[in-house]
Amino acid sequence: MGLFTGLRFFFASADSDKVKEIATAEGAEIAQFALQDPTHVIADSCDLPEVTEAKDCLGASLKIVMTSWIILSVKVKKLLPTKAFSPEPGQLFANLRVCISQVPNY
Repeated sequence: MGLFTGLRFFFASADSDKVKEIATAEGAEIAQFALQDPTHVIADSCDLPEVTEAKDCLGASLKIVMTSWIILSVKVKKLLPTKAFSPEPGQLFANLRVCISQVPNY
């Protein structure tokens, strides 16, 4: 079973073919339309009309995440928390990457 088995993603941006390949290789279903009951909307911006449509139709509980959520979840081999990958404006540490060094290996 893949990491995304049982999840259905709607990709709001058209230029995410590589990420779609990664997601489907890990078991995700791809919804062609926002109304096909996706579990997650994948978008790097909330300004897209598809994201607004999905929010209006599917409610506030819908998880909207950036493409980096898929990529990094696959890298660490577990589903990462979606809240940290929200494209909503006003996130405290949005688009911040941190590298921790000098941590001993145990």
